[in-house]
Amino acid sequence: MSPTKRKTPRQKKDQAAQRQTDLPKKKKVLHRPPSIEAMRALVAFADADESVTEAARQLGTTQPTTTNKLYLFPVKDSNGTASGRDHDEHSPSRIADSSGRNTNPEDLREYVLECKENRRGLRLTTFGRKMLPMMRELVQLYDGVLKDLSTQRDSKQIIRLATGTFGAEYIVPSALHALRGEPVVVGNDKWAFEDACLVRTGIVRGRERTTGVADGTFDFAVTTHSIDQVREAARKAGFDPSDLVVEQLGGLPMVVAAKRRSNEGRELLKTSKTKAVPLEMLDQWELVGPDPRSGIRRKLESSVPRPDNLLFMAEGGGWAAAREFARLGLGVAILPAASIRKTDASDFVTRPLDENEFSVEQSLIRHRRRKLTEIHKLIIGAITDVVRNLSNASRHA
Repeated sequence: MSPTKRKTPRQKKDQAAQRQTDLPKKKKVLHRPPSIEAMRALVAFADADESVTEAARQLGTTQPTTTNKLYLFPVKDSNGTASGRDHDEHSPSRIADSSGRNTNPEDLREYVLECKENRRGLRLTTFGRKMLPMMRELVQLYDGVLKDLSTQRDSKQIIRLATGTFGAEYIVPSALHALRGEPVVVGNDKWAFEDACLVRTGIVRGRERTTGVADGTFDFAVTTHSIDQVREAARKAGFDPSDLVVEQLGGLPMVVAAKRRSNEGRELLKTSKTKAVPLEMLDQWELVGPDPRSGIRRKLESSVPRPDNLLFMAEGGGWAAAREFARLGLGVAILPAASIRKTDASDFVTRPLDENEFSVEQSLIRHRRRKLTEIHKLIIGAITDVVRNLSNASRHA
């Protein structure tokens, strides 16, 4: 039996290298970041009060498909660790950053979603709510690009405007009428305003107007809320108040209106038409007007000497409801002077409220980081002109 030949150090090293080469190579998977469709699912999930079932219905897909898209985001499990589905190439357990490097979500320190107790559903984290407006904007921009690529050149730009009942009746129609026929340059072509865009007006409460602009539901909004009230509403809803620009358009004088043949009407008839009614007189009457949550009501209560003495027998319903209550002798209405028509003289006695004590400031809210198109600028300018004209006309009526 021949003696075993010893291997040299060089041979041992070569043999180890060969064994390493012969090992099966582990497949490297580059995990993809959340897609536009995943962001769309997240936006729908938020709009559906964090219901996956309702989000799936809105998206026209199944609940499992929507759930899988949501799990493309970093999800915090109920025990505080990263959670994923099947840990495949779509799993959120590892995602790729912009340089292509795999990053563990736990290294990101922020989760977009988290599991509820006992893993019974998902909910947005504070960070997820903060990121939601940007994701909503990305989805809208993406949809806009697809629309521009797939539609004809004469497709209209959609403008989404939020306002209250007064703005919908007295401000927006006049502004749009003033813009009819106004030339607008779109690309290399010139269009009439009405052919270049479609303005969709939503009548919503003041707080929803603020949050709607913040989250991208509306391009801009007309509101009677003060700058401080707008910022407070944005902050309470989880948005950065500095993202919102509040432009004051002008103040609208307010009046008190009572049925001509009522005791309140006869009392008002004793005063001069041009003499302002002091706010301290309001606690002598049963009032009808804005509801307690409105910006106008809060401003009124902060302006009167004794707000606890104000008696509102009817609240809410808009200015039209307040007019009807007063017309039937069911209280004294507090109304914008611009809402009083010449034909109302036979039914009402109206007197102005002291503007130094109380007037309603109209403002426009827009998002600081959204670029204004030429059409946006035209609409904002027209709205500003209408408010100023209403203000001047009311003072000289």
